[in-house]
Amino acid sequence: TYCSEIALQTPTGIGEIPPPLSKPSFQPIENLGIYQHVYFDLETTGLARSSHITQIAAVCGSDRFSQYILPKIPITDKATEVTGLRVMDGKMFHGDKEVDAVHLVAAIDALLNFFTKFQSKVVLVGHNVKSFDCHIFLNSLQNCGKTQEIGNCVAGFVDTKQLFKVFDSKVGSFSLENLYKRYVCEPYKAHDALEDVLALQKLVTSVGVDLTDPKYLSSSFTFSNAVDSHSYSLEVRKNLPSLEHLISEKIVSRHIANRIAGSGLCFSFLQLVYNRDSKDGIYNLFSENVKKAPRVTKSLKICSSLNKYFSSSCES
Repeated sequence: TYCSEIALQTPTGIGEIPPPLSKPSFQPIENLGIYQHVYFDLETTGLARSSHITQIAAVCGSDRFSQYILPKIPITDKATEVTGLRVMDGKMFHGDKEVDAVHLVAAIDALLNFFTKFQSKVVLVGHNVKSFDCHIFLNSLQNCGKTQEIGNCVAGFVDTKQLFKVFDSKVGSFSLENLYKRYVCEPYKAHDALEDVLALQKLVTSVGVDLTDPKYLSSSFTFSNAVDSHSYSLEVRKNLPSLEHLISEKIVSRHIANRIAGSGLCFSFLQLVYNRDSKDGIYNLFSENVKKAPRVTKSLKICSSLNKYFSSSCES
């Protein structure tokens, strides 16, 4: 059990101060050329990172994989409007046509089987994969206990939205539909995972982008880096709601609140530390060394602001 110098005792109902977490540093994929590049896309129940997968597709050359998945949460009306997918009486429909849909574990097992046809690990190439698809995918893998198995097959990801920002920074919109229209000059059926990955593969091929070019290195990230970043984002999402009132009352900025939350701290731990040492507790906690950087900050101004907040709360 972790216990820093500021956590001397444990009051009833709250544990020790959790060990410090740090935001993962960026880890691009080295030697991208040694891996098989597989284009990848998901359709989901909604836009939240907690959404479930409704379709997963992957394409490499002429090799194709597509599977519909029965989600455990409802598909939002907006998602149905966009993708045409809906579930009725335990069956999935695309428009008015019933489609073959399986449960998540079966879909991931089928995807793993698809990956085995390649001689090397694969790199999943997706559009906006870093900020959306990757988080949904990792959530799903954790939910069905398949993270390690996929990690044994997948070296990492390439986000083509980030890549095209380097390729042509003057494009007004970096949506897949806009890029495809601009460079391929033909329509395609958007918001179907298989059609999206086929379009993405054709787009990249048409413009002659070399994914292994060092100038696009920043658009790639390793699988382990994705897992660490996802875990960090979950920690922020878990702890940040307890800090919202500090943001609204301008005690701390949202940036600092995110750092507090990401380091593993919620409001209760700040209160606990202040109660134990009203003078230096917050500062000692925030300035704790984590990989040669402070856990949160060494700013006396920020720590003083929190001390004043807790002091006035105690007085009232």
